Amino acid sequence: MKDSVASDLADQLDKVSAYIDAPVLNQVQKVSVIDFLISEFGNLGIDDLGKAVKMVLAERLTTAKDVSYITKQSVGWWGTILSAYQKHQREKRSAPPPYDPNQKQLAERNQSLVDKEFYEGLLDWYGRTGRFPELGWNYTAARRYAKNKGILNVTKGDKEEVMSLAKDYFQSCWSYERKKKMNQSHIDYGVMRLHVERLNK
Repeated sequence: MKDSVASDLADQLDKVSAYIDAPVLNQVQKVSVIDFLISEFGNLGIDDLGKAVKMVLAERLTTAKDVSYITKQSVGWWGTILSAYQKHQREKRSAPPPYDPNQKQLAERNQSLVDKEFYEGLLDWYGRTGRFPELGWNYTAARRYAKNKGILNVTKGDKEEVMSLAKDYFQSCWSYERKKKMNQSHIDYGVMRLHVERLNK
């Protein structure tokens, strides 16, 4: 709100008087209220005044004080309502977005496509070179795809062999990664190496 919109504020105050079935403010009262609104609630738009009052009337906005005991359209009345309205707006902005199952499904589909690319790319790479890409390959994504599709041919019984392959991979990558110990990506390499080699026997 700015001084230049004082006349619009005056019109809005008249509209609010109609909402609450109260006498229209006289000129002196309007000047006092408008000065207060511009000074204390200058960040609100003119339409926010009507919205705030309607929310109170519809019992969708809880005020710190019962405004029914405050003189209508007085500075105290407006201060109580607009303070509650500002708090409501802040809470609304900070609230997490509503759960959207369609958004989750889209994310899952996108993840599945990425996983598929790494899985099929790994098969293609091995088919052309007879080797496994060392760095930069997302073996975790490839493993997830194989597992989700029910085509993973590696089981818990293969743990010892998987860990041996993972250890070799970790050691070969150490000079680049500088990691102190193996992590899940190294284990996923072991799983996928065993998986692909079995497919190509």
